[in-house]
Order: sequence, then C-alpha cells, then structure tokens
Amino acid sequence: NPDAGVIATSPATAPVIIDPRSGFPSTGMAGVTVVSTNATHCDGIDTGLFLLGVEASRSVLAGMKGTEALFIPDEPATPVIWITPGLKSIFTPTAEWAGRVKEMQISAP
Repeated sequence: NPDAGVIATSPATAPVIIDPRSGFPSTGMAGVTVVSTNATHCDGIDTGLFLLGVEASRSVLAGMKGTEALFIPDEPATPVIWITPGLKSIFTPTAEWAGRVKEMQISAP
C-alpha cells in the first residue's frame, strides 16, 4: 500500500542504545517502531522515542501530525504493546498478544 508510508525501528536486542542522560545503556523499552510518510523523519525520531518511553513520548507525538508509533516496554512480567491511535486500524496482533495491546492517548500540545 503506497499510502502506508515508511517504518523505522529501534531494536534493543542488545544494550546498544546509550542514554545520553546517564551514559549507560538505556532501560525500560524493548522496542519502538515509527510509521510516517518520510523515512528520514522515522529514522530521526525512533531512537529518541525509545529513550523517552511511552509516557514522555505522548507529548512529542502530539506535535507530529501523520506520525504513528508502536512501543514495547521491557516489562517481562506484564508484557504489553502500546500503539498510537492511527495504528489501531492497521495493526493486528497475534492471538497471544490480542488482549495486551493498548492505545496511547495523544492530545494536542
């Protein structure tokens, strides 16, 4: 689908994203995926959103019309996937994740 845009992902398969606030590998997120119509935009913000996490990213995403994101926090005891409202109609989780997908509330700044 040409209207779907492009996707950039910040994986955390190893502690490769260094949090500049601490100088240590980031914690709290297992992965972030950004969907937009501009690949440079996606690639430019996925790592920042990864470092900010779900809560702090809400206000950032509120100012980015046409940008959607999927967050997987690093919470092995209670795994959940957070998605922005625009992904709701195109994201279909597998059966094992179906009850663990939550929609982020994004409000304009």
